[in-house]
Amino acid sequence: MGILIRINAVLEKLAEALTIVFLGGIAIVVPLEVFNRYITGNMFTWSTEFCQYSFVWASVMGAAAGLRKGGQVAITSLKDRLEKVSAGATRALQSVVYVIMLVFLALMTWYGIVQVITNYTQKSSTMSIPMSFPYAALPLGFIIMFMVTLEMLIALSPRREGRG
Repeated sequence: MGILIRINAVLEKLAEALTIVFLGGIAIVVPLEVFNRYITGNMFTWSTEFCQYSFVWASVMGAAAGLRKGGQVAITSLKDRLEKVSAGATRALQSVVYVIMLVFLALMTWYGIVQVITNYTQKSSTMSIPMSFPYAALPLGFIIMFMVTLEMLIALSPRREGRG
């Protein structure tokens, strides 16, 4: 479990850094494009595409980083009621939720990899980069979310209760 925690800490830092980089890129390019459009009358042909792809990367990496910090949306009414009745039932419910998440994240990682490979030869319209670059955010983000969810599932183990 210690190795998984250390790997996930590195992956979380990577996701946070990529989120910052891509949001920073958007924060620089959008005002620059507005200035160019309204003051100089010129426009960059690549700015819209750059911002779209940056937004995809920032969103997926932000979601991956936020998952480890508990920043995901959840409906906890059943879990809250079970906590009042039985810790074991709460743990079982949470385990089922994590297993479902792991299956979903594994499928999304797989299909994300397929999209990256499939779109490698296709070029973007204005930046002429391989379309696999914007698609690569998906498998990377989903594998980070998979690893974090796996850590959370393992941490639920009754043998691990009471450990910090």
